Amino acid sequence: MESFGKMYDRSLITSYAGYDRMNPMLTPDMINGTIELCGALFVLNYCRVLLKDKHVAGLSILSTIFFFGWGIWNCVFYPYYNLWASFMGGVVICASNSWYIYLLTYYKYFFKGKHA
Repeated sequence: MESFGKMYDRSLITSYAGYDRMNPMLTPDMINGTIELCGALFVLNYCRVLLKDKHVAGLSILSTIFFFGWGIWNCVFYPYYNLWASFMGGVVICASNSWYIYLLTYYKYFFKGKHA
């Protein structure tokens, strides 16, 4: 019978299903990190549009705050399991979401200019 410590070894996640034998550029970590970076590009596109329009309508800031919080959790979770590509993508998407939350808050509550 396996010991409790061995049963929950953190390194098992990186060798699960033979991923340790795959090309390191095609691991689930690299794929997830790339998806997170692409997500950050989409969030930055939202920021670009908001900077151009200078107006928030029909959008809840709470959903963005939720995904920002999830991103913070991922930045704790990924290093624990040595998922460094995912961690880097998570940091970038968290930074993008924090800037987007700032812009949403500013243009919804503090900006007094004319709307586009």
